[in-house]
Amino acid sequence: MSHKGYPNLGAAVLETRYARSQPHLPTTWAALHRLKIDAPLSLIQGLRELLAGNPSEELSALRTVAGIQGLIHLRWPGPARTGLIALLLHGWPGGEDWRPPAGDLSSLEYEKPDGNRFWESGIPPAWASDWGRDQYGPWVTFELDGVVQPMRWCPPGRFIMGSPADEPGRWDDEGPQHEVILDEGFWLFATPVTQALWQTVIGYNPSEFKSPDRPVENVSWDDCQQFLARIEDRVPGLGLILPSEAQWEYACRGGTETALYNGPMEILGERNAPALDAIAWYGGNSGVEFELENGWDSSDWREKQYPFEKAGAHPVGQKAPNPWGLFDMLGNVDEWTQDAWRGDYRGAPTDGSPWEGSEAGAGRVYRGGSWFGVASLVRAAYRDGSGPSLRVVALGLRCARAAVGRGKPGAANPNEGVSKDDLVGVRGSGLAPTYHLIRALTEALAGPACDPEPPAPPMAFIQQAASAIDDRMLTLLAALGPKAVAADPGLVLRLRNEIPQLPRLTVPQRQLLGARIAPLAAGPAQGDGGAGFDRAGLTHHGRLTALALSQLVLPPALLAWRYLNGGLLYRARTGREPPQLRPTIIVLDTSPACWGVIESLTRPAAYALAESLARQKMPALFLTTSERHVHPLTSPVERLQLLSQRGRSPADVMAVMEKAGALLNKLTDGPLEPIVLLLTHCHWGTAWVEEFPGMAHLRALFVQYPDARRPGGKGVEVHPPWARHCERWESLRHTEIETVRGALGRLAG
Repeated sequence: MSHKGYPNLGAAVLETRYARSQPHLPTTWAALHRLKIDAPLSLIQGLRELLAGNPSEELSALRTVAGIQGLIHLRWPGPARTGLIALLLHGWPGGEDWRPPAGDLSSLEYEKPDGNRFWESGIPPAWASDWGRDQYGPWVTFELDGVVQPMRWCPPGRFIMGSPADEPGRWDDEGPQHEVILDEGFWLFATPVTQALWQTVIGYNPSEFKSPDRPVENVSWDDCQQFLARIEDRVPGLGLILPSEAQWEYACRGGTETALYNGPMEILGERNAPALDAIAWYGGNSGVEFELENGWDSSDWREKQYPFEKAGAHPVGQKAPNPWGLFDMLGNVDEWTQDAWRGDYRGAPTDGSPWEGSEAGAGRVYRGGSWFGVASLVRAAYRDGSGPSLRVVALGLRCARAAVGRGKPGAANPNEGVSKDDLVGVRGSGLAPTYHLIRALTEALAGPACDPEPPAPPMAFIQQAASAIDDRMLTLLAALGPKAVAADPGLVLRLRNEIPQLPRLTVPQRQLLGARIAPLAAGPAQGDGGAGFDRAGLTHHGRLTALALSQLVLPPALLAWRYLNGGLLYRARTGREPPQLRPTIIVLDTSPACWGVIESLTRPAAYALAESLARQKMPALFLTTSERHVHPLTSPVERLQLLSQRGRSPADVMAVMEKAGALLNKLTDGPLEPIVLLLTHCHWGTAWVEEFPGMAHLRALFVQYPDARRPGGKGVEVHPPWARHCERWESLRHTEIETVRGALGRLAG
């Protein structure tokens, strides 16, 4: 081994043993996939809570509680199978427990023709604290004792590993060039491991250049294994590993093919490569703005890009990221990889897996270059290696999560592509739905029922069928998200109405089913500012736990409790009576915020209304008439789940209301019939009022605002013709928004 990067730096030996957690084998869910049980998955979800997540008891408990003899084959609606539903409910493979993220789930994207198959699951694993998508792609974070670590998604793909013979600064161990194909994507830390995270996990900080936001350095490969084992104990299921050398270079390049991920490299001097300055801290610029007193003496470094007297590692994330949003892949600190060191790539794996050594204590590869390195050692293809005990002040680490199918702990892949042929045979490791799967599921949900005239079903089957229908609807909402559902809001209401329309369901049976329903309220918020969560699997910031699209179907907590005699299970668990069922509030928000400053005064009404609905735990759905309405609603009530009819003129208001009226007219009478609440300004001409479509149970909350076009700024009054369209209505001035809660109570009471 050459130690090209550190000719005179000392090393110390650390002997440590470490233990990896065993990979989680989702045997129960694999069995569900294999058996293709068409059973009410909602009951299984409820039993997961009751049995404290013991998967070995799930199937037997399902059959015991539901009275199932053998397999259930629910034939509504069409070919949708529970295997698909389980797939959607458990979109993260590995059988990981799920919890709500704090991030925005409205940016769902599907498989694209260019092969970018990332799918953002609506059900992240328990370790995720936040997640989303930005201009660089998907990201996810976890948090440990207040230290937040972001990760970036590296999609599956192929690349040419190594450097061409004419690349400036090339070493012979960077060849021969060869193609590597990574069939599985993986998560990679967006930055090197910081001193803050290392301190939190290990309990001490070995770094020379101490500050929490700088990369940890002075750690050996053996130290890294101890770190990985301990963080797994602290965050079960996280499943961190060191990336393979191929994974590291693939991620570093980020789809580029040049020496640097921002273009070709020109070396003007030993420590002078101008293209590096924007993306990396290296020997030519690492003394610039270096403020620590214990910087390394760099006064005698030759041919530096900038003059400076002392240098060292810098805080992570200060330089420009690569195309996948990864910071400091080049420079700052070298990074250990999993691979054993070899002098070239002859015989190297071509699937992205690590190249393991045959001897104990084999040397290990590190990549990326550092603040100490000359320009030729800070390239995507540069590689070096040393014994696993080497500790130097320019050598750190960056963690990855294991790729699916490698037998590593914590496997998770949110983007596995599935064709329509895969609908029957689903891999036990779990897959996340792609466009093809979602399309097939949507077609099945929207299709006609099978067997139009089957025998009259027994009551037990009706209950199971109703729950399975709920499951499909809730799963579709959680999987597709508001953007996709907005394209066909009728799907929500059509499916809500299917339960009383099951084949040959008699009126007494329907009444019995309704009498046995004992709902739970939506899950309580986890404190102000925390991530709220309702039992449908949809998430909201802060207190907005009750604003769930799924409430249009059935209150989500009905799913497991509907089977057991009027809330018996709920009483047994809580000692309290089940809450009363509340109707869904459908808010038709026609306030034209995009028209001007004056009209924007109606926005506080939306804020206050949403806050009030959330405090009262009233299920609600917002229909808006402008895409721009989504953005004002991010504050102060944070993110709402919206079905948005997009438009910018009063004609679109009518279109929204006509469509809503047509959908609502399909609903049957009963305790679940929603209340339609119109939230609007009052500046509507009589002609618009006359064209207003008829709508049962319409209630309105009008907001009056001063009309700048009128002398003296007099307010616009409510037109009397409105009264004949509304079952009830309230009118508030824009200065009386604080009274909206009382008005809402009167309207919804």
